[in-house]
Amino acid sequence: MRKRVVITGVGGYVGSALANRLIEMGHLVIGFGYDENFPILKKQFGEKLQVTAGDIANEKILLETFKDADAVIHTASPTTEKFCVEKPWEAYQAIVLGTRAVVSAVWELKIPLLIHFSTQAVYMNFHARELPLTEEMEPKPDTVYGALKRAAELELVDMPAVILRPANIYGRNPLGIDRENVIARFVTAVKTGTPLTIKGDGLQRADFVHLRDVVSVAEKILISEPAESMPMTYNVGTGVSYSVQEIADIVMNTATERGLKISPAVYEQGSDRVAADRVLSPKRVQKVLPGFPFVSFTEGVQEMF
Repeated sequence: MRKRVVITGVGGYVGSALANRLIEMGHLVIGFGYDENFPILKKQFGEKLQVTAGDIANEKILLETFKDADAVIHTASPTTEKFCVEKPWEAYQAIVLGTRAVVSAVWELKIPLLIHFSTQAVYMNFHARELPLTEEMEPKPDTVYGALKRAAELELVDMPAVILRPANIYGRNPLGIDRENVIARFVTAVKTGTPLTIKGDGLQRADFVHLRDVVSVAEKILISEPAESMPMTYNVGTGVSYSVQEIADIVMNTATERGLKISPAVYEQGSDRVAADRVLSPKRVQKVLPGFPFVSFTEGVQEMF
């Protein structure tokens, strides 16, 4: 059934990919966010996408934008610890007050579904925990970003909402709106003939989930019957982790297969804190979306070339 869906943060890495998929599926999409990437969206979608620029914490604008929506997908948020540390008030406004405004508008307009994008950082970043991380575990954020995202989750108490906690999202965005991460940096390095730089020993491990798989989860929830108990939280991870060294090897092997000349990796010993190993349990989301994840890590990396 065709739905009217509002996507906040529509100009971002995840939001634009969601818009692309939902428009492909015939849904009516209304985008909300900052207008930096609106020209890209308008070039791609034309009249198929309505866009509104505004402050995510401005409830008045949200009420106007959300009117008659069947669902709101809330992706608008800073995504880096650096931003949250350097601009704490702006981060608090965007992540916590912005989510509060979204929740208030959804509640007032009686919109039946809110899909809220959170993060694996609500579990932890640096303190080792039993793995895999499951939705039943108590959130213990140890970064500013993780703490703010957890605070945003708490705004959704008693809401008809689904909370998604993605692992590290990677992969090519269909509109070319990309996000920097270790995989993207490594691919760019080998494509430009620059040595890969690995901080520390490269043994730290993390879960990486492809952008298309993240979009698939949100799409499935959008068209499914509501969960019996809401808000409902889903990890969006693969249950498999890769070390930085393994990622470097896959990237360099792929580059070699494509005839690119590569230089040996450079190991950089720095003062940065090293993240603890993290991997998310996908069992709960697999009940909603059997077969998840659909994109293998090697396939996802190869696509980035």
